[in-house]
Amino acid sequence: MLHGPRGDADANAAGFPGCEYQIREALAEVLGEKKAEFFFDKFLENFFAEEDARFFKSLGLNCIRIAVNYHHFEDDENPRIIKADTFKHLDRAIAACAAHSVYTIIDLHSAPGGQSGGWHADGGTHLPAFWRHKDFQDRVVWLWTQLATRYKDNPWVAGYNVLNEPADPTPCAQGLVRLYDRVVKAIREEVGNVRHILFLDGNTFATDFSGFPEDVKDGARWPNAAFAIHDYAVEGFPGERGEKYKGTPEEVAVIRQKYERKRSWMDERGLCVWNGEWGPVYARREYEGDETDKINARREVP
Repeated sequence: MLHGPRGDADANAAGFPGCEYQIREALAEVLGEKKAEFFFDKFLENFFAEEDARFFKSLGLNCIRIAVNYHHFEDDENPRIIKADTFKHLDRAIAACAAHSVYTIIDLHSAPGGQSGGWHADGGTHLPAFWRHKDFQDRVVWLWTQLATRYKDNPWVAGYNVLNEPADPTPCAQGLVRLYDRVVKAIREEVGNVRHILFLDGNTFATDFSGFPEDVKDGARWPNAAFAIHDYAVEGFPGERGEKYKGTPEEVAVIRQKYERKRSWMDERGLCVWNGEWGPVYARREYEGDETDKINARREVP
C-alpha cells in the first residue's frame, strides 16, 4: 500500500490523485507505463528492506502486519489471473522479517470495489462497492486461496488478516459474516491451511462486532481465529474536533472506556482479541505550525 499523510478527501479536493491506483495511473500518464512500473518496483523494494526488519527487531517487536492491495496480484481487466512476479516483494519482506525472528501477518488492506469508503480501500469513491457486487467478493475468496496456498508451510507467517477495516452496510453485518464464512472455508478446507491464525476485523472500521454470530464461541465456525479491533481515539488526533487533548485523568478515562467498549463483545465471550492498529497521531509543522511542540507535549500522559 502507498500510505499518505491525510485522506483522499484532502487530496481530491486539491485536484491531486488520492488513492493508490489513481497515483499509479497519474504517474504512468506522465512518465509512461515502463518508467512508472520501474518507479513503483523500486519504491516497494526500498519501502521495506532488511534494515527495516532489523530496526523492528531492535524495538523488541516479534510480529508485524504487512498491508497488501489486491491490485498487486491481479488486474481488474484480467481478474483471477496472477500477475508475473507478483509475490516478489511480499516474499522478500516476509523473508527479511524471518531472518530477524519476526513473524508477519498478511493483511488484505484493499479489496476490489473498496470494502469501505476510506482512501486506504483504494476504491476511488466513498461508496464501498465491494458489498454490492458478488464478483468482487468472489475475487477476494480466490485471492486468499492463492495466498494461503503459497504460505501454507511458512512457519514465519503467523496468519492472515482477512479484510482491513470493513464497512459493510448490510443489516447486522450479514455480508461481512458471509464473507468470513467463505474465506474460512476456502483456507481451512479447500487449501487445507489450518496452522495459520485468521484475524477477523469487526465491522465499521474494526470497531463493531455486534452482528457477529454467537456460535463463534466454541471455535467450530471460525477455528483458530482472533478478532481484530483498531483503536484510534479522537482525542489522539491533533487539530481535530474541538479542544486539544491535555492528558487529564478524565480524558484518559474516556479513552480507556472507548477501548474497552470495542473489545467488550469478545471479552464477554472469552474470545481472543487482537489490536491490529492503534496510537496517537503526532502533530507536524506542515499542519499545526507553531503549535506543534505544545500539542505533542500534551500527548505524554502524566
